Amino acid sequence: VLLIRVAIATTSGCPNLESHRKALEGKLGSTVQIKIFNDFSGRKSYNVLWAKPTSVRQISKLVKQAKKLGLTVRTVGGGHSWSPLHPDPCQIGVSLSDLKGEKYSLDAENNRLTVLSSENVEQIMQWAANKNVTLGPMPLRVLDASFPGIIGTGSHSSNINASPIANDVVGLELVDGKGQVRKFSDNDEEDKEVIDACRVHLGLCGIIYKTTIKVIPDFKLKFSSGVIPVRKLLDTTNRKDLVMNNWGVVMIMPLTFAGATQAEKQVMNADPLRRIPESYDIRNENFFVRIWSEVDQNTPIQDPQPDSITLADGSSYSTTSVIKPFSSGIYNGAFSIEPIGCVRPRSAISFAQPESDDFLASSATLENGLNVLERIFKDIGFYSRLFGANIIRWMKHDDRCLLCNTNIADANKKVMFYEASTNFDGCNDYIIGSTGRTRLREFETEFGAGVMKNNSQSLPHWAKHNPYVPGMTDLFRSNLNENLASFLNVRAKYKLDKKNVFVNCHLRDIFTLV
Repeated sequence: VLLIRVAIATTSGCPNLESHRKALEGKLGSTVQIKIFNDFSGRKSYNVLWAKPTSVRQISKLVKQAKKLGLTVRTVGGGHSWSPLHPDPCQIGVSLSDLKGEKYSLDAENNRLTVLSSENVEQIMQWAANKNVTLGPMPLRVLDASFPGIIGTGSHSSNINASPIANDVVGLELVDGKGQVRKFSDNDEEDKEVIDACRVHLGLCGIIYKTTIKVIPDFKLKFSSGVIPVRKLLDTTNRKDLVMNNWGVVMIMPLTFAGATQAEKQVMNADPLRRIPESYDIRNENFFVRIWSEVDQNTPIQDPQPDSITLADGSSYSTTSVIKPFSSGIYNGAFSIEPIGCVRPRSAISFAQPESDDFLASSATLENGLNVLERIFKDIGFYSRLFGANIIRWMKHDDRCLLCNTNIADANKKVMFYEASTNFDGCNDYIIGSTGRTRLREFETEFGAGVMKNNSQSLPHWAKHNPYVPGMTDLFRSNLNENLASFLNVRAKYKLDKKNVFVNCHLRDIFTLV
């Protein structure tokens, strides 16, 4: 699920890379390249073997030859993972973007859509909309993500009443670690065990070339966006009312110091580390709020127009609203993480934490998180070429998903995701320089450690964690231990990858102690 640079690489550091490339190319009968791999954060760069199979037969040949050569294989999707889920150096990265075959098959009677892994989320949503159906839990804008990639980390959903989209998977077609074609459907009782385990697969169940997912009839929603002071949404009653009485809510606090006074900004900009003075209060910032609201389905489509939102305490704030089908609103009803101009996403640290029925749990998380960010800005500073956002969203847990981060939920099944992401200004220098890397690592480490402190009920986002943040990887083992073991047992029982062809170093580390 990461980004690949197009330039041809040298074989430095990988003495057998060229011979491996020739062996793979000879077996596949198609081009295998040596390429420079850049992770999504732009902090790592190394050589990988790069294959783009066009058929399931070629995928099978690739896996068999990789196994023979002692190489590992990781499938690479649209590039939206900051975590090290990517191919290891000198190993094989696979793109399915050139895969040929029937791209879509809709079973309208049973509301099931089968999709070829060459297609990304935007293409799938557009095709489905033309058939008047849509994917239910999918408001966030990750349009160029591959479908196996977006289910593979299990953290994408719509609202506090919707579980991750991985829970809508009802069928998988894949090539296993022996190079054998396997098909699993929830119509078969035995297959359900595999599907439940491999909903969040992390690339460990095989190379998935087709996914079948439940769809629902397309429907209209009102999409609204506006600005609400942080202090207002720290109020438990206001926040609970907003989240529980709307179809979906995402709260985004830009890390731009808009709430700082001019004097505070002058002090910060004069400091070499850009530390903001002690007088700064992060609670003077604002949340940009995205709200999805249900409407009568007879309501006509409506262009953007002025609107307002009223909180539980009676205070009102201006918004801009539009009414449109959910399938189309996904594109501009949410925020984008695609590169814009010379701005590129650079990092994200995210945790799933239980939400209580009274929303006091999220009050504690928000207060702690804001305190952590404020101390970072005052003690460490914020690198001048970085900016980003603090993002809060909600979803629910479904017990069928072994490795979903939402397993951290209490009995009420409610979960809040708490995240800090950063962007980097400078796409002419794709790889961040040493100063930028150091400052970014400081920020991520302090934020991650601060959020985890005295809060053992946290699960990192599979695609938004970093192993160098102390204790972060341990949370997977401590809070998912039995589920990790069950996943490994299913993987072994059905012989999905006996020789660990699909395992990279990071995932091996997580699972080794289970």
